[in-house]
Amino acid sequence: SAWDVARDAYNSPDTTYILPNGTRRSGKEITNWRAIPSGTRVLIGEGDINPVENVQNLAPGATPATVAGAEWNAGRTLYILPGGKCLRGDELTAETSQALPAGTRVLVGYRLDGPVTSRRPAFEIAGPNWNEPDTYFLLPDGTLAGGNTVDPARIPRGTMILFKH
Repeated sequence: SAWDVARDAYNSPDTTYILPNGTRRSGKEITNWRAIPSGTRVLIGEGDINPVENVQNLAPGATPATVAGAEWNAGRTLYILPGGKCLRGDELTAETSQALPAGTRVLVGYRLDGPVTSRRPAFEIAGPNWNEPDTYFLLPDGTLAGGNTVDPARIPRGTMILFKH
C-alpha cells in the first residue's frame, strides 16, 4: 500500500506518485488510495525509493557471486556476454560461471523475452513499463538501450527485452 512505501508521508504534498502511464500526482491529490496501480513509483521529497537499476559489469577476476550475490545462479539474473549472447543464472554451471569474460554485463531481478516483432510489440512483451529507463533492449549488435531511449517504430528485428521481474 502507499502507506507501506511512504509511511507518514503517504499523503504529503511533497510525496509524488508516478503512475505507470507517466501521470504524476502528489500525495495531497490522491483520494482513492486503493486505485493506485501496480508499478507506480514513489518519490518522497527529493529522493526516489525506486532507483533505476544499473547494469553492472563483471570485472577481471570477479565471479558472478561478487556482482550478483546470492542470486548469481537464479533464473532472474541475466548475464550478457560481450557480443550480445544472454544467459540466465540458472543456466550457469560452476565451470561456465568461472569462464565468464570480463565485461560481461549483469542484471539481477530481470526477465528476458522477445524478440520484438510487428505482431508482438514491446508493450505486449514487457507491459506498461516497456519504456522505463530500467527496462533494457538488447539490440542484435549486442548494444543495450534503456527503454526511455527507444523509438517503438524503429526497434530492429531480433531485439530482445530485459525487464524487471
